[in-house]
Amino acid sequence: MWRVVTIVLAVYIWGTPSFDGLRPAPLDRAVRSFHTDINNSARGFTQQAGQVAQNRSVQFVEALRRSTSGLGPSSPVDRAAVAR
Repeated sequence: MWRVVTIVLAVYIWGTPSFDGLRPAPLDRAVRSFHTDINNSARGFTQQAGQVAQNRSVQFVEALRRSTSGLGPSSPVDRAAVAR
């Protein structure tokens, strides 16, 4: 498994623009497109992860509001405590 990870990482790094002159011509397009595809996938993942986190925080706040909506100073529990 580590061999595969190492090979994929090496091909990804080899696809960076800094290695433009060092790649063989037949592999140039394939390696560059692999590098671009990985970058686009990572960018899309971070955008989706941000949306998921934002949606979860909104759901948490809504659930918190629903659960604490009956606990204000005018709730029956607080009125009973004040009447004693």
